[in-house]
Amino acid sequence: MATGRGTALLLLVPLFIASIAYVAGSRDLQVQCNALAVLVVASLVVRIDRRLMPDWIIGPGTFFCLHHVAAYSVSPLGQLWFFGEVKRSVDLDGFIMAQQGAIIGLATWVLIYPSVFKAIFKAVAAKTKGRSSDTRFKSSWESYGIALLFLGILILAYQVAVGLSRIGAQGANVEAGQASVYSAFSLTPVVALCFLAHSAARRGGSHTGLWLVSFLTFVLWNCLDGGRAGMIMAGVSSACGLCYGGVGRKKLVYGGLLAAFLFVPIFGLVRGYRDTYSGNAGSLSERTANFLNALAAYRSGITSVAQASQDFLARISPDPVDSVFLMTPGVFPYAGFSEVDAIKYVYAPGFLFGDRPDLIDGNRLCIEYGTARSGSVGNSMSVVADGYRRFSWPGIAILYSIIASCCAVLVACAWNLRDRPEWIATMLVLLLSLTGESTLATLLSTLYFVLWTFPKYFLYFWAISFVLRSRGASIRVLKRLPIRGRLATGGDCINGRPY
Repeated sequence: MATGRGTALLLLVPLFIASIAYVAGSRDLQVQCNALAVLVVASLVVRIDRRLMPDWIIGPGTFFCLHHVAAYSVSPLGQLWFFGEVKRSVDLDGFIMAQQGAIIGLATWVLIYPSVFKAIFKAVAAKTKGRSSDTRFKSSWESYGIALLFLGILILAYQVAVGLSRIGAQGANVEAGQASVYSAFSLTPVVALCFLAHSAARRGGSHTGLWLVSFLTFVLWNCLDGGRAGMIMAGVSSACGLCYGGVGRKKLVYGGLLAAFLFVPIFGLVRGYRDTYSGNAGSLSERTANFLNALAAYRSGITSVAQASQDFLARISPDPVDSVFLMTPGVFPYAGFSEVDAIKYVYAPGFLFGDRPDLIDGNRLCIEYGTARSGSVGNSMSVVADGYRRFSWPGIAILYSIIASCCAVLVACAWNLRDRPEWIATMLVLLLSLTGESTLATLLSTLYFVLWTFPKYFLYFWAISFVLRSRGASIRVLKRLPIRGRLATGGDCINGRPY
């Protein structure tokens, strides 16, 4: 792939395609030109990931692009080509501006991310003196995955015990402290799937069964809990582990396409389940009964594949983005660096400081801009929208530059030290936070991730690795003692040897 000046020249292709939209008189043609331009620049991001991380199936840029491609390319092109119109809750002009913003943002990523990644990777490699071999990492993958699985089960059990749910808690009176305890390490079960998938790819047999059971159980639980993002994260995490374990890329790509096809009806089913039973999260049996009722209602309401596809295509593209572009600066002035000073509360525990502002501010911004009803939860503001509402068009490039630089620094360190499982696990946390409308989405939430979420998860995963290494060292010491007994390696031993 061309780099440096060549990459800048390649960016002229999507920019040329997008410029046709200014000349075109039809808004439908503008939407299609912008959608094609997003696809072209997204392909450059994917190729950069393939070049920088050849053994990893989906890098941070690629996962970051998934949301952009789905929202700004697949959704409008699918609706236009198959159904003749693009359905939006507000004027289409706002969506066209959002597409242009996505092109600017991804082009900024292409220019910033590889340069920072290479510089940091070389610096870390020089200090670690080539300790980037993944031999030790692969040998410890199995025990590390089982440890994460055990902790993930405990975290999900705690979620059930205190009544936390995406469709409304058993009681929406769950204390802030209980919610904070759960959310602190809630990505543990997803990360565990990567390690289990790697063991399945390398050793097969019972390891494959353990990964499949864990994966299907987690997906089913997300369905009953009203979650859709969790299913996508589980698939991505498993794909990373399988690819790194030796499964061919083509097989995983074909499997991903099949999963995407199956996700269309699941998307509508879970949405209907959440809408109907919001605030009514009961026991497991009650949730199962409600889910089956929602399935029956979905089957009776959706009479054709085309209808299900149209509903899916219309909903994977966020409406709040359109409103932000249309209302800024007419209704709301440019925000600039307003409310960024709230980051000073990053290390203040929420359960001790009840008036601490929410540093993941996407939901609050959607309510503030009138794109979500007051009191609702789970809404999110996209990167494009937050960059524009702060500093107009240059703000999009600024915010994407910040996110690209932060990701490049963290991922370059993790990739260089991939022989250590705690670094790979923390890199997965960053990867899964790049949905485009999640943690790494607004300026404030990005700072929160860099200053709190990433170091918190790294220390957590390092502690797990430290405990496992300490246990292994203890076993080696016991083997050298002149004692008779049953050691952890199994069998009756004298001085570490079976008798």
